[in-house]
Formats: sequence, C-alpha cells, structure tokens
Amino acid sequence: MAVDSYEEEQVEALKGWWKENGNAVILGLALGAALLFGWNGWQTYTRSKAEQASNAYEQVLALMTQDKAKEAGEAAQGLIGEQPGSTYAALAALLLAGDDVKRNQPDAALARLEWVMNNAKLPELQQLAKLRKARVLAGKEDYDGALALLRGEAGGFTAAYRELEGDIHVARKQAEQARQAYTAALAEKNLDGSQRHWVQMKLDNLGPADASGIVTAAFNLPAPPAEVAQPPANNAPVPEPVAPIPLSSAPSAPAQESVAPLPPPSQP
Repeated sequence: MAVDSYEEEQVEALKGWWKENGNAVILGLALGAALLFGWNGWQTYTRSKAEQASNAYEQVLALMTQDKAKEAGEAAQGLIGEQPGSTYAALAALLLAGDDVKRNQPDAALARLEWVMNNAKLPELQQLAKLRKARVLAGKEDYDGALALLRGEAGGFTAAYRELEGDIHVARKQAEQARQAYTAALAEKNLDGSQRHWVQMKLDNLGPADASGIVTAAFNLPAPPAEVAQPPANNAPVPEPVAPIPLSSAPSAPAQESVAPLPPPSQP
C-alpha cells in the first residue's frame, strides 16, 4: 500500500507539472520542428537557386562559344536581374564587359566592371574587375584614373597590377617608374613562367638603368681637406730644421788609381 501511495503521489505531481508546463513544452517542440524543417527548406531553396544560376551561366558560356553575342547578352542580363547577389551573376557581368571591349564600347564595359566591384561577394572578383577597369581606362589614356585603381588591394593579382602599372609608365615615357613596376611584378612568386618571360622582355626593352645621376654625384664629391700642420704639444721638443745638402759639397766618386805596366820577363 505504501508503494501504491508513493506512485500515486508521483503521478499527481507529474500531472501538476504538465498542467503548468505542458503548453510550453509543446510550443518548444513545435518551434524546434519548425526551425528544423525551415532550415532544411532554406537549404533546399538555396541549393536550387545556386543550381539555377549555374545552369544560366553555362548557357551564357555556350552562347558565347557559338558567337551568339546578342542571345548571350540577354541570358546574362536575365541572370544578373534575377540573382544579382550570386557569384555567377558577377562572372556573367565580367563576360559582358569583355564583349563590350571587343565591340569598342569602353563606357559600357566600365559600367559593368563598376557593378562587379560593388556587388561581387568574393574579393577576388572585385580585384579582377578593378584590374580590368584599369586596363580600359588606360586604353582611354586616363592614366591617372587607372593608376588610382592599381594602388588598391590586389590580392592574388599583384603581379598583374604591377605589370599594368609598368605599361602605363611606358606609355608616359617614364622609364624609371616602369622599371620599378616591372621589377616588382617579377618579384611575385605566383607569376607563371610564360607571363614572367613576357614581363622580363618588357623590362629588358627599357635598356640599362640611367646611371648619369650616380656618375655626376661621384664627380661632384668635395676634395679631401689638405693636411694642416698641427702645433707641437706643450714642452715637446721642436725638431731643428735640416738644411739641404748643396750639390757642390756632395762627395765625389773616388778616382781610379793608375797601375804601372809590369816589365817583360827576363831571358834565361
């Protein structure tokens, strides 16, 4: 009977706890289930959108390969309009900018590259767009604008940034600045073999460094100071001047003595 009474007390206590907390428990379970299914649903949705963007970008590439620039442009614009925050949209904009350059439409290319710089999520795509925009500006002879872009963060494109900087200085006939830029590009370890050879050729075409400034500096060095006789220290003996020896008193060479001839030997 004691056991049954104890069990009844436990059941009654459990009923009381559930009465007070049952609704909260049910709500928590419901929220947990909703979050779980909602997260899974979000993951499925995100995956689906990424697949759609990938397929759209593949379509743009295929149309570009088939020289269908108009259709490719329309497909790329559709991708950019529907998913502007996706990486594939930034890649599509880079493709369109390259096509604009081929069609001699630099202003359109600059607008697309600016869009990539402001909307791409990956910093590598932003840096690539900045490099290509600098090239377009250099082609328009806006050298100051191009150099301003090249002074920013370059990431893995540092060698390409420095090479383009050297090209701009060559166009400005600034050989020394170009030499420094090409040398900096060659110092980058990620510069591949063929591109390294190309940059080295550009550097060699500049000729040897102008050493005229160094030579002039060497010839304009001040002459060393003449020796100044120091006064003797206090109480130090002053050496007496030594008079030069006159040439007339110099000892002459000894005269050679004369030797009388020997008489002939007598006959026996």
